[in-house]
Amino acid sequence: LIHRLEEVLTTDRGPTHLSTQTFPKGGEDGWKDLNRVTVEDLLVWEYQTWGVFVTKTLAMKGNAVALRYQLNNLNPHSARLTVTPWMQFTPKGTDLKPEQAFSFRDGKITSAGITLHLATNGSVETFPTAHQALFYACDRPDGRRDTGLAAANHRISVSVPGSGSAVLE
Repeated sequence: LIHRLEEVLTTDRGPTHLSTQTFPKGGEDGWKDLNRVTVEDLLVWEYQTWGVFVTKTLAMKGNAVALRYQLNNLNPHSARLTVTPWMQFTPKGTDLKPEQAFSFRDGKITSAGITLHLATNGSVETFPTAHQALFYACDRPDGRRDTGLAAANHRISVSVPGSGSAVLE
């Protein structure tokens, strides 16, 4: 359902992607600010960019997924983390059709007869459905498709004050 998360940290120096994704032309290079990944009981990613430390923790149980972002801002200027879920409400291995409709209402994302429930302490901003062309360079040699399409209709964000901390769940 959720194909990927686009994660952007905006500081006084501008936006920086924490997510990593290849597109037909260019991509996101969040791996450059990734300090450590820990795989134990939980998956934990630790990033550092422009004086802001971001720890992302992932927990899964059954069909439920929980993400938590801890932001510690050491610089005197505020920062903002924005997370955009890019979705593919399609059977695995099939392509999203550009005309497929998505709706967001009362904490529920609905498309193709499927509903995904969202709970967050962040600010949610909805927007008209946007599409993103994806590229999977490493899949072509294995005989899998090397392109795809994802859709988004909302983003979630949290602000962290200068020399402060915040949590996004």
